[in-house]
Amino acid sequence: MLKSALILSAAAAAAPAQQAIYSNASANPAAPALAEAAVSVNGAPAPIGGLWSEVAAPSPTESNALAGIACHGDSTGGVRIADNFIVPEGQSWNLEQLWVYAYQPDFAGSTLPIASATARIWYGNPATGGQVVWGDSTTNRLVSTTATNTYRIFTTEVGPIIDDPGMSRRVFRVALATPTALTAGEYWIDWQLAPSTPDAWLFAVPATLSDTRTQPGWNAQIFADGAWSTIADQGKPITAPDVAADIAFILAGSTGSACDTIDFNGDTILPDISDVADFITVFGGGPCPTGACNDIDFNNDGLFPDTQDIASLLSVFSGGPCL
Repeated sequence: MLKSALILSAAAAAAPAQQAIYSNASANPAAPALAEAAVSVNGAPAPIGGLWSEVAAPSPTESNALAGIACHGDSTGGVRIADNFIVPEGQSWNLEQLWVYAYQPDFAGSTLPIASATARIWYGNPATGGQVVWGDSTTNRLVSTTATNTYRIFTTEVGPIIDDPGMSRRVFRVALATPTALTAGEYWIDWQLAPSTPDAWLFAVPATLSDTRTQPGWNAQIFADGAWSTIADQGKPITAPDVAADIAFILAGSTGSACDTIDFNGDTILPDISDVADFITVFGGGPCPTGACNDIDFNNDGLFPDTQDIASLLSVFSGGPCL
């Protein structure tokens, strides 16, 4: 399957019970980066009660071209997509769910036909040797699909040919269970949606800002044909430069106490049982085997040496909360 064929050249529903703590490419953690608007750039009103999510066109002569990015499994394995996020220093995130925004072309039902969904969280870029710290590519994490009143459309401003905006790409919010705790650091999350109809196509909605085609740091990846590669929006018209893309998604959960990273010994390998062994060594007054260990106040409560730091380390190491 050619990568170029995987990329095709939707708004928030009622507030869910979980608390949104991060929205990729959006300043509002509870709002997806979909550039939702009641009127298209060329003045066409959205359906009553609905919104458009129009690909970005920062000028009348150049726009993005990606309506969606393939994210479906099929009989040959399909594709996966990934994007990064950062847990800031001094924070710990207890994740509950991942919300992704997806559509199936010309599907008019109220529940997107998805049979299952999988997700993984990586420490480091999966394309350059990152390590999976949570999840797998087989366990079904699907919680729900919720129809929004947002419709994904191509540019209504940049020619030479402009399609009328329409309702053929209704956006759905797909919730996946991601129960895990993360300490400060940069992570990547990847996912795949399996359609109810074998070999049907499903598309994730790229992060969209109304006044720019891309942003510094945008770097979404797609896995196809056995390899990861960077997703690029080739733009419109054909002379437009390729730009990096990101993907709209939200992480829901809560922020907890600020434990240190579980990479205690600083060797950039995790999860790694040597971090636990090295922590116990340093906790007992021994030397740091790598010479790059963190302090032993793992839970940052100001108390050390304190056996609660050992309990916190073991909790986070096993995917639990920072104690």
